[in-house]
Amino acid sequence: WVCPGTWYESLTVSTDLTLAGWGGDATTVAIDGDGLYATLWARGVQLTVQDLTFQNGSDITTGTPPLSFTETDLLMERVIVADNVGDYYGAMEWWPGWSGSHDLTIRDSLFADNFADYEGGAVTIDMWNPGVTVTIEGTTFQDNESGYEGGALSFNGRADLVAEIEECTFDGNVAGYEGGAVAFSSQSGTGLMLQVRDSTFVGNVSDRGSAIQQGSWGHEALQVSDSTFDANTGAV
Repeated sequence: WVCPGTWYESLTVSTDLTLAGWGGDATTVAIDGDGLYATLWARGVQLTVQDLTFQNGSDITTGTPPLSFTETDLLMERVIVADNVGDYYGAMEWWPGWSGSHDLTIRDSLFADNFADYEGGAVTIDMWNPGVTVTIEGTTFQDNESGYEGGALSFNGRADLVAEIEECTFDGNVAGYEGGAVAFSSQSGTGLMLQVRDSTFVGNVSDRGSAIQQGSWGHEALQVSDSTFDANTGAV
């Protein structure tokens, strides 16, 4: 458990762990990078993160995104990720590695006001391994920005798999070139299937794909159902 308060820490996790804020309220428990440090790094573990805020992280000191997960089974619930900055990726990168089965689930969380100089203002997901599952549900992405693609989310990879976005809100995210809210591409194989259900995209901005930009490699597919798109600016 992490006690209420603001903790100026850079955490490294090297064993299976549940990291949770005391009291079940993320607004009262914050890990703060002080504008200089990554706030959480994990590799090769099973990690659950609940009821915590990660804020003001930076890759200036470590060279890694403020939240960085490699070959990690990750569950994030009721988490706030805000005001983080990355030179290449934004607030968070998840990379499952080249082999093995790893899962990423983000649920009932908020990513707000994060910035990436290149891609994935809130989250970059590198899926080079077919043995992974990616699910994002009940989560809000608000006012995140990237200099090039994926103002909120960027999916990259060569794997043949399905990523799911359900009951999420993308509001006011900006990408400098493509995918104001979401950008996804798969460079080989039968490709990446992105399924979007019961979600809302409003006020996102980009030159190409103001809400969602599908890659041009020919290995991507997009399914959208029961979702709302409103006042997104730029090419659709």
